[in-house]
Amino acid sequence: MANHPNDHSKSLDGLRARAEAAWQTGRRDLTAIPPEQLPRLVQDLEVRQIELELENEELRAVRASEDRYRGLAEQVFDGIFVADSQGRYVDANRAGCEMLGYTLDELKTLTIPDVVATDERLRLPEQFRRLAAGEIVRNEWRFRRKDGSIFMGELVGRQFADGRLQGIVRDITERRQEEAELARQAALLDLAHNAIFVRDREGRITYWNESAVRCYGWSRDEAMGHISHSLLKTRFPEPLERIIATLKGTGRWEGELVHTCRDGRIITVDSRWAIQHDAKGEGFRILEVNNDITERKRLERERQEEGRRKDEFLAVLGHELRNPLAAIYTAIHVLSGAPPPPSALRAKMEAVISRQTAMMRRLVDDLLELERITRGHIELKLDRQDLAECLQRAVAAMQQTVASRGQELLLRLPSESVHFMADGARLDQIIGNLLANASKYTGPGGRIELSGTKEGADVIVCCKDNGQGIAPEDQQTIFVPFARGRRHDESYGEASLGLGLPLTKQLTELHGGTIAVESGGVGLGSEFTVRLPLQAPPSDQQVELASKHAPSPRRAQSVVIVEDNPTVAETLMIALERAGHSVHSFADGSSALAGMSGLNPDAVLIDIGLPGMDGYEVATKLKHQDSTKHAICIAVSGFKRRREGDDFDQYFSKPVDVGALLDFLDQRT
Repeated sequence: MANHPNDHSKSLDGLRARAEAAWQTGRRDLTAIPPEQLPRLVQDLEVRQIELELENEELRAVRASEDRYRGLAEQVFDGIFVADSQGRYVDANRAGCEMLGYTLDELKTLTIPDVVATDERLRLPEQFRRLAAGEIVRNEWRFRRKDGSIFMGELVGRQFADGRLQGIVRDITERRQEEAELARQAALLDLAHNAIFVRDREGRITYWNESAVRCYGWSRDEAMGHISHSLLKTRFPEPLERIIATLKGTGRWEGELVHTCRDGRIITVDSRWAIQHDAKGEGFRILEVNNDITERKRLERERQEEGRRKDEFLAVLGHELRNPLAAIYTAIHVLSGAPPPPSALRAKMEAVISRQTAMMRRLVDDLLELERITRGHIELKLDRQDLAECLQRAVAAMQQTVASRGQELLLRLPSESVHFMADGARLDQIIGNLLANASKYTGPGGRIELSGTKEGADVIVCCKDNGQGIAPEDQQTIFVPFARGRRHDESYGEASLGLGLPLTKQLTELHGGTIAVESGGVGLGSEFTVRLPLQAPPSDQQVELASKHAPSPRRAQSVVIVEDNPTVAETLMIALERAGHSVHSFADGSSALAGMSGLNPDAVLIDIGLPGMDGYEVATKLKHQDSTKHAICIAVSGFKRRREGDDFDQYFSKPVDVGALLDFLDQRT
């Protein structure tokens, strides 16, 4: 800072006094000056007058400059200090005096060491050395006020050519307190599981916690300073300006945002914003807390889709069950009417009942099969299979249906014998489902091709048709349970729950295989390809040896039925008695346990869903009774399934396949 204006005023007053004294002296001495020297003296006086006027103009300019400088210095909030080369203060602006709590006159009695904290004085020699070397020094100091309080200040200092020192000090106490508070908050926020960041009023990121690093992929250094919504490519549910207006009005905003992570992943976050004003109320920051809900949103969509499919499935189930029931109901009405129908009509109605009952059973079996496979309750019974025989069995089973629809079924057998290990019943189910699906969606006069071959380490079964085809969007969902494709006229009104292809896929995968579909689109036909691993069967000698030890049918057996539904119990009893077995029936577990002591049954068929004591408990008690511990316990149920550690030897689902039950009893005798 320049010399104080008072110093210039004093200099000017002294100059005027000296000029006045010289003038008075000159008046006394004029009479002694020779006349010939007077013109020269007048000229000299005129020149001197001009010089004095120029000096006065320069002094006025200096004073004006000083006034302007003083005015500017008094308008700033920072403290401006000037000290002499010895460190004694000679001037300061009003802000500087107020910052330290001194008047200007008081400050002029102090030196620089007097206004810094005691433990800071050791730094002064190095500071003076740097200033003397011509550096403009910027650093932080702890200053002491007149009342002894300490504050943190940021100092920018320099030294003038005449040795004076100038310092500009900014009080940063509040800033340091805010930074300390932010650091404390940051330490806590870094422990949070949510992605949290802070941005200034321009949107630049000023804080980025560790969870944000994990969530978005950018490190803290990489994120700092970026505009947040540009970095994250934020998609807002409403214009950003409206969100900011809400935030300023209420202090809070929350909603769902879509962000793009560093690796390109698109995530949805549950976002909550809060506004933070600075101490002076002149600026603000926005605290944003984000919780990644991408997985939750996906599950919600899946649940909604699952619910939609479930509702559609229940509607379809009711519709598809009513069709065979209607046929059965009508056939029974014809059979029971008067007069009795002729034998040909009676045989026709019985065939209708048999066919429609089989259709209903297949629908229920598909439901139960899918759940068993999904829960891992099906075990494959692998034995030796001949690919050609499997294909021929499937074609024979579908031949009548295909012929009735005017379709052509072409079978292409492998060029060589292909033997492998598989579950024969499940393999028939896989190939049969493919053929049934092809026939169902191929119109009259259509063509179906079934082929099989060995390809490397795989067995390939291919079913191709020129039917209605599959739309590209449906090709992704036809293997999803209950996800039925678009309904077309070519479906022949058959009962369908959308389970055939999902079951085929599940059974194929149980064998370690895969299934794929190709279709050019609607009206362009379809081709399904099943690949199964070629697991070599045992040698013919081993098969022959095993066949010699295979059990053969034995005598008629004593069978007990434990079933609370009298109709089911009665019909099952009739079927077993017609096969030559001796049968007794009980309606619940307690009566069965009490009545079987003298029967010594060979097999006990137990309904799992019995009232009171369930079938699991009945089987356990039977295995611990001397008279029944060697009996074969067979579970019969429409909804229960195998439970780990239970005492059942075999499971049959309702309605029981009587032929399969009789075969099982023959094998166990």
